[in-house]
Amino acid sequence: MIGDDAFCPGCVSRIKHITYDGKTTFSVAEYEGVIKKAIKKLKFNKKKRLAPVLSKIMLDNLPFSGFDVIVPVPLHRDRQKKRGFNQSALLAKDISAVFGAPLLTEVLLRQRPTTPQFGLDKTKRGPNVKGAFCVKQPDMIEGRTVLLVDDILTTGATTLECKKELLSCGSANVLIYTLSKA
Repeated sequence: MIGDDAFCPGCVSRIKHITYDGKTTFSVAEYEGVIKKAIKKLKFNKKKRLAPVLSKIMLDNLPFSGFDVIVPVPLHRDRQKKRGFNQSALLAKDISAVFGAPLLTEVLLRQRPTTPQFGLDKTKRGPNVKGAFCVKQPDMIEGRTVLLVDDILTTGATTLECKKELLSCGSANVLIYTLSKA
């Protein structure tokens, strides 16, 4: 059972931990069960108290080291205004605090609104986010290894588009880290 701000110990022990490619992309758990419920409560029921619990799970499973900065996958300003927060930034906040890597929430921007990816067929996800992101302050990532943080990896279209933009603007490397994989 999942409460508004905590997982029962049994729930945490049942999380299926997974790796996506194990080199530059890693997801902590399958998008199912308690993780799926928690992400939905965080995003759609504004249960921000879940963010520290979920980021702790991410911290406990972080396979990467040597990153210089942390960049959350951005929401478009209209969606963020409606939701009141960016769930990826909330997840990244505690990782930043523990590792001492700066959390850069204003470097990567979603420059145009996109249709939510979860409602799209796999073939439409890439075109939906193509050209949707831009780097506002390339000097903040130039020559640096970026830890790109998101809540859910489905096809990878969003994170790969972000990675492409970060690399094209001077980042030395981009490591993708998500809480879950659908």
